[in-house]
Formats: sequence, structure tokens, C-alpha cells
Amino acid sequence: MIERILVIGAGVLGCNLAADFYKSGKDVTLLARGQWHDEIKQNGLRIKNQISRRTKTYPISVIDRLMPEDAYDVIFVSLRYNQLDTIIEELNRNCTRNIIFNGNNPKAEETAEKLPDKNVMFSFASSAGHREETRVCSISLKKITIGDRKNHASNKKLIEDILKKSGIPYPSYAKLKKAMDKY
Repeated sequence: MIERILVIGAGVLGCNLAADFYKSGKDVTLLARGQWHDEIKQNGLRIKNQISRRTKTYPISVIDRLMPEDAYDVIFVSLRYNQLDTIIEELNRNCTRNIIFNGNNPKAEETAEKLPDKNVMFSFASSAGHREETRVCSISLKKITIGDRKNHASNKKLIEDILKKSGIPYPSYAKLKKAMDKY
């Protein structure tokens, strides 16, 4: 059962994903840097829902670097495509095997090849918004698609374990696998 999750990247996508996992009872940690790390550590992760206008605070654990011995069941990387190279070496040195890159990535296979000893997958979560000095202002549809890589072992059980009881809807595995096999 997947319980311990790290989300790398504390922008809108990463913060919403971390909050969704936290609300579902997962042991989630967020990797943030600089002032944003300090803000979350001191005041919790604050997310303002742009529809309801309510701000909720989540007491999520926050770190500012990934150490080789930091073990998680899965790591979600929610960085912009042009920031991915900043984390690859830390991911390679870390003991966690399951890595899921969340967001647009026009060079997915090239990214996966940089992590030869890891089980790499890709996902897309549906949320949008912006980050302010002390909070994230966003709309989260609480939907995520996680997919296997073509010609790689199936991760059906892992994907189901990650999303089970998370409250985050996801497409059926068979439907997703059929769509992914086209690429």
C-alpha cells in the first residue's frame, strides 16, 4: 500500500497534489526551496480556492532538499519542464524507486533515460492558478492521469495503490493503457 509520498515542486500543481494526498490520509512531504519553504514550514501550506474564495491550511511536512536516504513509496516531480535537470541527480542518488513526473514533458523518454535504475512514469493533474507570497490561489479539478511508458512493465497495481482512497478520480487502467499504447 502506498502511504509515503514526496512531491517535488511547490508551485500550483505540486501544492494542490500534496494537499489532495494529505486530505486522503497519505503521509505527504513537499519539497520547496527558499522563502516558500520557510513560509510553508512556519505557517503550513495555504491554498485559496478561487471558486469558494476560502483559504485552507494544511500542516504538510516540508523539506528543502532530497537526501539519498530519504525513502518514499513514490516521488511526484511537479516542476516545469525547463527545471527538470535541476533535480535529476538528486533523484538518481535517492533510494526511492518509483518516480512520477507530473506535467507537460515534450521529451518524456529522454527524461526517463536519465534515471535508468528507477521506475519512471508520467502524469498530468488538472489544476490551475498562481502562487502568492503566502499562499496558492487555485482551482483544482482533483483529477489525475498516470500512465505507464510504452514497452515497459505494467504499473497498474502501483497506480491503483497511489490513488486508492485518495479521492482523486482517475481513468480505468485498461482505457489508459489503450490510449498510451498509441504513442
